[in-house]
Amino acid sequence: RGSGPRSTPQARASPPCRSRSPRSASFSRSPAVRTRGLLKSVAQAQSGPGARPPVAGRERVRPAAMPKQITEIRQFLQIARRKDARSVKIKKNGTSTKFKIRCSSYLYTLIMPDKGKAEKLTQSLPPSLQKKEIEGRTCGEPKRPASGMKPG
Repeated sequence: RGSGPRSTPQARASPPCRSRSPRSASFSRSPAVRTRGLLKSVAQAQSGPGARPPVAGRERVRPAAMPKQITEIRQFLQIARRKDARSVKIKKNGTSTKFKIRCSSYLYTLIMPDKGKAEKLTQSLPPSLQKKEIEGRTCGEPKRPASGMKPG
């Protein structure tokens, strides 16, 4: 009993090192975590696979609207006539004109390098569509300072 490394009090106090298997790790969770997992599985079983249970006081959040670029004028005019088209922004730069139509799911952009065609396209947009013309910067004009910052 007396000699050897196991006879010291420190060696007797520490338990042997064993790696835990994934099954035994589930028992180490707190009761709240186990309850939440149980409630989640019950709710999924009630509402069907893949469906989320409704949360009180929270409305469904729609995904963010994404931009799309259009290259055809005909396709752009068809989108402008749709019911979900809300407004069009016409941004005139020094070299080109950009038409941006805001729809329910996408922001559609058409870039027209020809100023004559851009003017005709502006006139052929539906009158019910709200139009907003934005004058862009020309090539020699300096950038505007950011809001809240003093110039120079």
